[in-house]
Amino acid sequence: MFGGTYPTEEGIHFITRYDYQTRFGKAGEWFDQLMFRPMMGWATAWSSLTDLLCISILSFDWIYQGIVPKLLVQNSGEMDILKRTGLYHGYESIVLAIMGVGEISFGLFLLLFGQVLFY
Repeated sequence: MFGGTYPTEEGIHFITRYDYQTRFGKAGEWFDQLMFRPMMGWATAWSSLTDLLCISILSFDWIYQGIVPKLLVQNSGEMDILKRTGLYHGYESIVLAIMGVGEISFGLFLLLFGQVLFY
């Protein structure tokens, strides 16, 4: 595998190229040119989009879990769990709100810096 990167007006352009020997003679070469090499190129290109999609979904989940059960609907199961710990007697609502803000902050952090953190 070899390739390269070069700057363009739109940003950095990344090229990956696979170089290998095919088997099965002319039929293998034909199949490779027609199917396999194009599929490998598309798979490489789509992997970036897949990474972005995964980070976006994970970020959305953290943000949603911070907003809905911890800030908007505090009478959910989240409050019951916190009350059963017995650690924050009388302050469960405040602790739950702080946890919600923390989860929202983490979700936004992932959304903004997830590509940098994982790659």
